[in-house]
Amino acid sequence: MKIIWNGHACYTIESEEGTIVLDPYKDGSVPGYGPLRLKADAVYCSHGHGDHAATEVVTLSGKLCEIPVSVIDTWH
Repeated sequence: MKIIWNGHACYTIESEEGTIVLDPYKDGSVPGYGPLRLKADAVYCSHGHGDHAATEVVTLSGKLCEIPVSVIDTWH
């Protein structure tokens, strides 16, 4: 497994089962960070703010991603 920090709260996790992106940010939403252009099998966002939910910056492969994900409900 490979974990890549893309800046702010955005990570890419690569494994044999697939690639996922977590919390991509919108262009200009986080001062000091450049635009993201990522590729993955799935994208997950912790909440709907622009600095965590910019799914449009991730190009999806169309491949079925079989990485198990657990959701833990909490407040921001």
